[in-house]
Amino acid sequence: MKTRKALWVFLMFFSVLLPSYAVEAQNRCVDIVCENMQEAANLPFVVSISTAGPHGSGTGFVGEFGGKKYIVTNNHVVDAAIKVWVKRGKDSFWVETEKISRDRAADVALLSLPKEFENIPTAVLDERVAIGQQVYAIGDPFGMRSVTEGRITATDVWILQMYILTQTPLNPGNSGGPMINGDKKVVGIATAIISGANNVAFALPVQYLVKLFPRLVAEKIVRHATTDFMYFNASSVPPLFFEAQGLEYPPTQNRILVLSQSQNPNVDIRPGDTILKMNDSVITDAWTLEREIFFRYKPGEEVELTLMRNGQSLKRKIILSEFVIQYAPREGKGKEKE
Repeated sequence: MKTRKALWVFLMFFSVLLPSYAVEAQNRCVDIVCENMQEAANLPFVVSISTAGPHGSGTGFVGEFGGKKYIVTNNHVVDAAIKVWVKRGKDSFWVETEKISRDRAADVALLSLPKEFENIPTAVLDERVAIGQQVYAIGDPFGMRSVTEGRITATDVWILQMYILTQTPLNPGNSGGPMINGDKKVVGIATAIISGANNVAFALPVQYLVKLFPRLVAEKIVRHATTDFMYFNASSVPPLFFEAQGLEYPPTQNRILVLSQSQNPNVDIRPGDTILKMNDSVITDAWTLEREIFFRYKPGEEVELTLMRNGQSLKRKIILSEFVIQYAPREGKGKEKE
């Protein structure tokens, strides 16, 4: 009788403990990727974003510049929104916030940090990215907080050769969310996906976000500059262009080669000209020149280019045009309002 009673007590004891052990076993990680994903899902600086007019959703994170905190996200998440709300964690409530500044070309926006979020720690940024690097994307696709894992497959691609390419799965709602490394530091902002492609996504590296911060803070609507003519590195130009312009191929140096004439009839810049300098700075790479203009100058400002034409050095002053984005983001289409 005592043995039967002891057995009954033993079984009752384990019937209570075993389910909890089973749950713990299910949540226990067996590798570093699992551990990183679980930690990423609970990072306090990540916020959910909801918009009205039109209705939309996205993700953002709390960043700091000049001693002040902001919420960083994609411009296309909030561009056309009349109202914007943010929340942290599934058990919290939505809090209304305001758009501070937007940059359509770089697809970045800053939102004000509600007072309810003042104690949220800011994200730590890491400008180091490399092909093969393991990264984790945090976001709210379809309103559900999730973490996906993948690797950086290319750097210096897409618009102005300043994005990173990743096969980390992204979905609508991930836009604006942080992409972190194994140290839980933000290395990029999830920006766009290619419809129909198999896990091909773009993220803006934080090295360019850092360059944008001063203008985002100073200007309500950030507009970037570019030239009104095309140019490429000579190594990227097909031989037929050289033949049409009567130029030697291959050229002796990989210089910046002008491909089209300036749209300003008063500016004598022609196809086949080689760009040597902007103002007094020697620049030998076309993408470096384009990014320098993009980050430093506004439309309507003037720069001086030093050119080489038929062995003769020439100087030409040009008025910069506005850089207009050529792609349509997958979400949040709308016109910017002053």
